[in-house]
Order: sequence, then C-alpha cells, then structure tokens
Amino acid sequence: MGKLQAWAFVAVISASTPACSAGPSADAPPYAVSDSAGVQIVASKSSTWLGGTRRVDPDPLLQIGQEREGPYQFSFIAFGILKDDGRIVIAEIAAQELRSFDASGQHVATFGRSGRGPGEFEGLAGLYSYRGDSLAAYDARLNRITVLDGAFSSYRSFAHQITGNYGVFGVAQDSVFLLFSPGGSYRPDLQPGLQWVITDIIAMGPDGEYHVVGQLPDRQRRVAPDGNAPMPQPLQYAVQAASPDGFYWATPDRYVIAFYGVDGILRRMLRRPIGRRAVEPGMIQQYIQIQLDRIQRSQGEDAAARFRQRYEEEQYGEWLPLFSQALVDSDQRLWVAETTWPDSSRPRRWSVFSPEGYLLGDVELPERLTPLDSRGDALLAVWLDEVDVPHLQLHRLLSQ
Repeated sequence: MGKLQAWAFVAVISASTPACSAGPSADAPPYAVSDSAGVQIVASKSSTWLGGTRRVDPDPLLQIGQEREGPYQFSFIAFGILKDDGRIVIAEIAAQELRSFDASGQHVATFGRSGRGPGEFEGLAGLYSYRGDSLAAYDARLNRITVLDGAFSSYRSFAHQITGNYGVFGVAQDSVFLLFSPGGSYRPDLQPGLQWVITDIIAMGPDGEYHVVGQLPDRQRRVAPDGNAPMPQPLQYAVQAASPDGFYWATPDRYVIAFYGVDGILRRMLRRPIGRRAVEPGMIQQYIQIQLDRIQRSQGEDAAARFRQRYEEEQYGEWLPLFSQALVDSDQRLWVAETTWPDSSRPRRWSVFSPEGYLLGDVELPERLTPLDSRGDALLAVWLDEVDVPHLQLHRLLSQ
C-alpha cells in the first residue's frame, strides 16, 4: 500500500487550487452570463483552463487495495469522499460497509455490515457529506438513512415513508435529502409512444418530513399499447447531482444543465454549443457485438448465439446521449461525463464546471479509472486492475 503523508496531501490541495479553479481572463472571458426572467444563463463558448484539457497523472500519490484481505480489500466501491485533511471515506457495496482511511492510507474505522438491523445495510446506495463532519448513508432496499459522525462512533437511522420507488440522490444545505423516482418499465398510465417520463423531486428534512418541490423529465421510454415501457438503446436518462445550495438536473438530448434551489426554483442554466450526434448503423452493430462478446465470455458461445436475435430485434433510438453521469466534488465543481456508447466502458473524458456555472475544461482520465471526488488538484478515484479488482487511488490533476 502506497503512503502519502497528511502534509503532502494538504500541499496538493493548497498549492494548486488556484490553477484548478482559476476564473476567466478579464479581457475576454470565454463565457457569457445573461438573465432571463430571473434565471441566470451561463453560456460557455470554450474552457477557462489554459489548453482546455487537463490530464491525470497516471502514477497515483496513494493506492489502497494492494492487500488481498481485511479492510484494504475491495470488491465494489461506488461512493467516496475526500476530506480537507486528507481522510478518505468510501462505501464498499459488496460488504455493505463504510470504511475510513487516514491521509497515509491506513485503515481507521469500519461501520456497518450486511443485514437489516441497527447499524447494518441491505442495499447501500449512497454516501454523502452531511452537517459538519458527519456523513449520511442511504439504504435503497430499506428506504433508510443513517447519519453518523466522522469517527463512526455514534449514529442514528430513520426510514423515509415516501410511497413509490423513490431514492436519495444527494444532500443539500440544512440537511435536506433530495429524492427522485426512476420509475418502472410498465406504465399503463401513459399514452403509447416515445416520451420522457416525469418524476417528482422530493425534499426531505432530517425529521423525515417531506414535500414535492418540482417535477422533471427523467427517463425516455417507448410506451407500448399494453403498458410495457422499455428504454431504447442508447439509453437516454437524466443526470443529477446535489450541491449545498441545490441540485443539478439535465437530460442528455441537449447540452443544457439546469440548477435548482432546494425549494425547486430554477436558478441557473449552463449551456454549451454542442449538438447531438446521430446513431449510425455501424454503432448498433458494434453495440451488439460488444454485448455478445460479453455473454460469450461469461456463458459460452451457445448463449451468445441465443441472444443474437434478441439484440438485433431490440429497439434503438436515433440520437446519442450527450452525457451519461454527473457528480459534484468537494469543491462544489460539477463533473459531467461524456457518453461512451456503443462501448460500455467507463467514460474517460469529464467536463468540469465551476460553482458559478462556467466551463473550466475537460479532464482526461487514464483507462479503467473512475472519479469519486476531487478537492483542489487531488482526485480520488477507483482503478480496476487487469482482473477487474478495484483499487482506491489518489491522483494529481496535471497543469498544462
């Protein structure tokens, strides 16, 4: 396991933060800000980072996961938080645990295990910064939220009472949990045809009281007369991410990212002059072959042959999605990942926006690396080795 002293981590944060979040030139800012009926429009023509694109140093400052046992062994890391003193907290989904490491990579504490009892998780599906140094973890199967202190020494849990398939996608100021519903694939309540399915956006306080703050498009589905509502490939679904003072929401059919306050009022819109690309026949054939190769590796050639007709008869849409994932890092920057369809590999190019809404630039990630959080020029990420075993790594964003 690699080592990184706490003082070295602080140096990465403090010495390089201005380079990572520097504002635009006063002479010719590459973005325009306007107002439309009280909504701020931030239109980015180009990036504010010199050169536009930043690479990630392929040599990690810190790597956790070399060992094959104990808290340093991982199976599936889905969420991670990088604290300002270099501490790292992650959610290990396979073990249903939260694990904390110090700035040198030493394991400090573990919270949780698989189960339905107090201090246990059955469907760990979210880890968020909470009030002060506290954390909040969301269990999607139990509809339960667990709030615990940074040392994992005390906690409390409560289950939300919202009817329907609602899940937490972030925590905003005043400890407000934000929820939405991805819906289901059977919608006899909708008219037949290709359409965006709408979800309620729910704000819930720490006491469990909640109210609907808005309704937004979430999934594009092709509803059949019998109510079946599959999502055509390539999948078109909204991305969302919470910040302390609200949340971002965007559908990938146009490059417009909306920012709403916790009250559901539209505050800002982020725009880029990027148009959609059409799905070409060759892309569909490539997608089919990728899926069949995956099935052949796991189930054999006979299984791949059986699935071929299914994929060839599947419904396909006309347009590629403009983006596929989003997250807000510990510096309140918005990261938006480009789509990789027809490939199913993890996205390597992420566009980064300032908290004010203008485009900072793009980050090119090494292969098999997925970001979890960022602070200054430090990037917390998961790296998959040649046999897909995850490792927790800390990298430096390189200046141009």
